[in-house]
Amino acid sequence: MGEDALTNNNNLDNVSISTILKDLMAKERRSHILAIVILSPTLYILGKSNIIDSNFSAMAFISLMAGYSITALIAINEKTRPFVEKTIDPDQIQIHDTFGKKVIFNLYYTAKIITIPLVISATIFLLLNTLMGENKPLSTIGDLLPVILSCLFIFWSVSQATSYKGSVGEWIANKIERNNEEVAFDIKKNTIMQMVIVGISIGIVSSLMLSLLGDEDGLNSPNSTPIVILFVLISQGFILWNSKDIRKELMNRKDGKKFEFTWGIALQLFAAWHFLSIYRRVVSSENVAFNLFEETVLMIFTVI
Repeated sequence: MGEDALTNNNNLDNVSISTILKDLMAKERRSHILAIVILSPTLYILGKSNIIDSNFSAMAFISLMAGYSITALIAINEKTRPFVEKTIDPDQIQIHDTFGKKVIFNLYYTAKIITIPLVISATIFLLLNTLMGENKPLSTIGDLLPVILSCLFIFWSVSQATSYKGSVGEWIANKIERNNEEVAFDIKKNTIMQMVIVGISIGIVSSLMLSLLGDEDGLNSPNSTPIVILFVLISQGFILWNSKDIRKELMNRKDGKKFEFTWGIALQLFAAWHFLSIYRRVVSSENVAFNLFEETVLMIFTVI
């Protein structure tokens, strides 16, 4: 039992971002990622364009989420996993086969594995629509689905912040050599350096974003960059001041000093990114394409 535990710990130690990405984008599961990346933005665009109403869109999103959740459970079992993973029989594809034949085989096996989650999602959608559609027995609940979906977004945001805080902290801690030696530190200098780095970073990003997506003047222009920087620095200063006691404990140690500085900047930049996103959406007209790109990048970054 002890040997098993040691082996498991060694396996965990070998896990890195590259191994996670490699596993996530493995050819056996790549088709599912592609299907989600295509279907989710499509539903979003259809909803924003009022081609489908909010109730229909909410039921579709919930059905897709449930379908892939069930698919994930199917993949846990070794006996059912082959049905949801892309496994091409090497005997059917020879080295001398033409490019077109290989493409056909790949499309066939791709369609084969994504059919299961799509059929499950479609079945759930039909059930929801039958029960909660317009003038249906549970239509009142159907009207609440968009609100429930919005609440899930808030839950996702909270979970995102919590997971980011824990995972980044653990990642940085593993990169820093343990050293309990006490060192002298200047908390004011540390605070100023963190605020300068975050201020310059958010200044460059906000200026570029407002130049590309904003107007020539007003709050939605590069001229408002100082306003964004000011709000970010005020919030950052408050957080640094409120956590000064914990930061002092960390900076008393040589390893803690490095941890506090790197971890603090990483968290503040992540928070500043969210603030800039909120600011841009408040002062400017919505850019659907950029919003999709930003949310996709943020979701992938958080999941990884």
